[in-house]
Amino acid sequence: PDDQRKYIDMEREYKVIETTYNTLLSKQAETQLRLATAKSDLTIIDPAKDLGQAPIGPNVAVVKYGLVFGFMLIPLLLILVTEILDNRVKSIAELLGVVKIPLLGVIGKNLHENNLTVLEQPKSSISEAFRGIRANLRFLYNEDGNSKVILVTSSVGGEGKTYCSINIASVLGLSGKKTILLGMDLRKPKIFGDFKINNKYGISNYLSGDIEMHEIINKTKIPALDVATSGPIPPNPSELLMSDKNKEFIELLKKEYDFIIIDSPPVGLVADSFELMKLTDANVYVVRHEYTEKHMLRMITEKYHAEEIKHLGLIYNDFVSKQGYGYGYGYGYGYGYGYGYGYFDEDKNYEEPTLIKIRNKIRGILGKNK
Repeated sequence: PDDQRKYIDMEREYKVIETTYNTLLSKQAETQLRLATAKSDLTIIDPAKDLGQAPIGPNVAVVKYGLVFGFMLIPLLLILVTEILDNRVKSIAELLGVVKIPLLGVIGKNLHENNLTVLEQPKSSISEAFRGIRANLRFLYNEDGNSKVILVTSSVGGEGKTYCSINIASVLGLSGKKTILLGMDLRKPKIFGDFKINNKYGISNYLSGDIEMHEIINKTKIPALDVATSGPIPPNPSELLMSDKNKEFIELLKKEYDFIIIDSPPVGLVADSFELMKLTDANVYVVRHEYTEKHMLRMITEKYHAEEIKHLGLIYNDFVSKQGYGYGYGYGYGYGYGYGYGYFDEDKNYEEPTLIKIRNKIRGILGKNK
């Protein structure tokens, strides 16, 4: 019985396999028949002819010129984006378009090893520009014969206010006017380095009541120019500058000097300068070429037109002419151009952004080709 059952199972499997095989053979025959009888619905109208011409596409020349044009367009787009995003003052016309404040003078790029341009390069065009500023300052105050207090400030550090303070004081001293330069930027002392003066004792010590006034006054190579440095950085600079003792200090100096030049803190960082301006006869605001941002000028402009600040004039500093020469002429109160050699000690490590460098290089190339 077991053998018989195995035989029946095997016979059943054989019949299943045979049926499957026959079905596949039938499907194969149907497929072959369908392929044999199938016809295309496409009709050849005219066979292709070789005319000996280049292929219709792609046009290699057009693609090549397109790529070249695209690569030339990228720097121009970079310049455009840079111009849109760059908010810095880049020309005299742009400066005068932003602010309606008298321009006292334009100072060229200084690459001298220190800030004593007028003293060490008296015949340079930069020194001539500072002499022009000295003349233009007379329009800001009344020439009544009394001592004049002139404050020099800027928006932020690195714009050259200390550089301008030193050289304005120098041209006044060289003209025979008894002048004193005060380092009243108590948070960031600088003047002592240029004049090689020990800053151990200075204005901060005097205003704190530690020493007498004569102990902080230093002589310079210019007989008519004295310097009082800021001294050690105090814990309360604003309080010292706004104190009654500081007002008395200025009044005492007026009795001894024709001009008092104050190198004050930047107005964009602290309010000390605005308080000091209440004691002055003229105020000078330094704007640096391709460094000062336009929005920084809004505050000083608003205060000037609201008459919160009076007797204010601008100096456009670190200007570089595309022509590479110096010249001077009057504009408003008048201004002179000057070019020299030097860096600003306030910002030796300043470096232009990469996009600005690319823009200037491309402008230089385009300028040469004109």
